[in-house]
Amino acid sequence: MMSLVSGAIAASSKYCGSAVFNKDGKRCCSKANAWDSASAACANDGSYIKIHKNCGSNRRRVKRICCDSVNAWHGCSSPTPAPTLAPTSAPTPAPTLAPTPTPPSPTPPPSSAAYASSSSRYYPEDTGNTTAGQVGACGGAVLDTVASKLSALTGTVGMHYFPVAIAQGMAQPLMCSTADESTGLGSPSIIGAGYSNVLHTYCGQCIEFTTSEGTTVGGVVLDTCPYESNKEWCSKDGSANQHGFYNHVDIFGSSETDVKNVVGSNPTGSVKTVTCPAAVTEALTSVAAATQQSPKSEVCTWYYDGSKWQGSPGMSDFGCSECSNDRRLSLTSSVFV
Repeated sequence: MMSLVSGAIAASSKYCGSAVFNKDGKRCCSKANAWDSASAACANDGSYIKIHKNCGSNRRRVKRICCDSVNAWHGCSSPTPAPTLAPTSAPTPAPTLAPTPTPPSPTPPPSSAAYASSSSRYYPEDTGNTTAGQVGACGGAVLDTVASKLSALTGTVGMHYFPVAIAQGMAQPLMCSTADESTGLGSPSIIGAGYSNVLHTYCGQCIEFTTSEGTTVGGVVLDTCPYESNKEWCSKDGSANQHGFYNHVDIFGSSETDVKNVVGSNPTGSVKTVTCPAAVTEALTSVAAATQQSPKSEVCTWYYDGSKWQGSPGMSDFGCSECSNDRRLSLTSSVFV
């Protein structure tokens, strides 16, 4: 199959004012809505999704641009109008105009708006039957291993990072071969369902959760919290949970105190998506060792497809291949999407 970047390279990144879709393992959008800058996307389409890394198209007639990676959706803010000039009185009879004030620059759109969120914690031997060596819904990442690796980066990245599970509604629509909205099985999709008040995020993305007391921790989305088995906290279909929150983050620790000593006991607060610190991406790429068949990857564990270990959409940031709705897992795999 011809590579999507075998033709002329369009740019290192594009700002898509239309929906982003998957094509041959890359993130694509219509060439007519693929802008070279955020300001151009805002001026023409009012919002955008940034795609980046190895952007290009496979031939001149194809009306799409495709890249390796995708960031979260951005809204565009409106510039503040310039203030009206006002005359000022001078000591002499001849009036003069005051210098024109410099209008403030419009505030650039944030990387992600913050959404109100509840939180909880899970850990081996908790009351929810979490076990040592448990794997997450995102690629089958071994949560104990990832938690230990992320904890060691606290001094480097300036805050404690944890593996986190997101409420089903934040992951919808679910995708890949065994996706089932009734049970919550499946992988989060790159493009969300568009529910109001719900922050859509997906596997491999980084989030920051800030408690109502002002403590902030980081998280890497590596698991989901299905509504069917967690109805109190983890809502779906754009609805609020039993505590009135549309978003919920379940924070994984190697023990209960690993989480409580950092963030407290199930605090409420706000959640937003952020760009993963380079140290986090590098550490998880190293743990993934996705091109090495043996020993088995501890980040993307579903099956080895002949060149890489496979995980969920978004896990290519750690070197893994990705499942899709038309790419089924091996029947010999012990963990299914």
